Amino acid sequence: MKLQSVKRGGPAWRSGLRNGMELLSIDGEPILDFIDWDFFVFRPVFTVRAMTDKGEKDFVVQNPDLEHPGMDVDADLYPQERHCANRCLFCFIDQLPEGMRESLYWKDDDWRYSLMFGNYVSLTNISDRDFDRIIRRRVSPLYISVHATDPETRIRLLRNPRAGRIMDQLRRLGDGGIEYHCQVVLCPGINDGEILERTIQDIMELRPHAVSLAVVPLGMTCHREKLEPLTPMSQETARSVIQIVERYAEISLKKTGFRFVYASDEMYGIAGLPWPRYGDIEEGSPQWGNGVGMFDLFFQGLEEVWDELPEKLDEPRHITMVTGVAAGPTIKRVAERLMKRVENLSVRVVPVVNHFFGESIDVAGLLTGGDIASALQNIDLGEEVLIPDCCVKRDEPIFLDDMSVEELADRLGVPVTRVYDEGGDLAFKAVGWVDAEVEYE
Repeated sequence: MKLQSVKRGGPAWRSGLRNGMELLSIDGEPILDFIDWDFFVFRPVFTVRAMTDKGEKDFVVQNPDLEHPGMDVDADLYPQERHCANRCLFCFIDQLPEGMRESLYWKDDDWRYSLMFGNYVSLTNISDRDFDRIIRRRVSPLYISVHATDPETRIRLLRNPRAGRIMDQLRRLGDGGIEYHCQVVLCPGINDGEILERTIQDIMELRPHAVSLAVVPLGMTCHREKLEPLTPMSQETARSVIQIVERYAEISLKKTGFRFVYASDEMYGIAGLPWPRYGDIEEGSPQWGNGVGMFDLFFQGLEEVWDELPEKLDEPRHITMVTGVAAGPTIKRVAERLMKRVENLSVRVVPVVNHFFGESIDVAGLLTGGDIASALQNIDLGEEVLIPDCCVKRDEPIFLDDMSVEELADRLGVPVTRVYDEGGDLAFKAVGWVDAEVEYE
């Protein structure tokens, strides 16, 4: 790989490095990907071996402020993600209908992206060499799908004979100083009850390198015809899981001041129990991606902006809020509270039934444009429709069924505005304080 864009006056430039030189190694090691690059170049001093017109030469880069070294390379340091080697019983991708965009069927299981983006990985497709590299590069924290620490149960869940080594792998990471967050996808009749208790106990014994553990319900779509039958999550099972989780969370609270183990907000919704409020929002933050503490975050954001809301709007404003069935009752209560707080504001809340994946999928993040459009037919939508941002692609305004936000707005005949998963954003947009970049007409 060759150096390019060596910034004049930057740390790399001051060392003597110039555009076009071939980078051979940094501190004696080749650069394989972005993990290596970030590990080596963001340090006070490092040595670059490069090929110059006169042959190989070492350049000592002084970077005491740990700023960007002022050099880039012409190689793609983001290699293709590693494909998952498992055939999990509960795999959501296996339950997708045909005809969706190709990228949705890709099963990644890459420890490098676990570090960068918080993706959960199973560790079944990494070698001893990978483990050594993780430890040498101090790749921490990782996010690991455990599901069960009992070897036979985990092999059954992942349908991979390599899956039974998870405890040895976790200990090895801990011995190398690597921290990690864990998750359990709860499959009733397989990894609940005593198996779940053993899993929690085993992971708690790996602290402090094991930082947190989330227990989430499996998702079952209506497209499982050719897959192994699984038992849906019932209210009774969800309540049993929460009892186990809260018992161990209480034990951890007394010992360390932190709960450590959490059931997701969705689990509480299935159980018909109040959403958990943790008080200190930072405690559950490592597991936000698993839906832990999202409603806590939502309500805290709402309270933070409450006094900033106007007492009365200059003109009457009527809007429609879209949400999933699970959050419907909660969002309706929020809407009622907003209407009492702000005169001239009228809010209709529409919980949308998920026909695309099946009615058992009731979270807002899996709503499609088509289902939203169908649910809003023949309804007085008012001036604007607010939709959850989590059901739209992160880097492109399209839904899982490839309908765009603009197309939805055209079909509905009113502006459609995306609302982030935070109560303050919902409150501001409800009264018409909308940022231009998230408004589509």
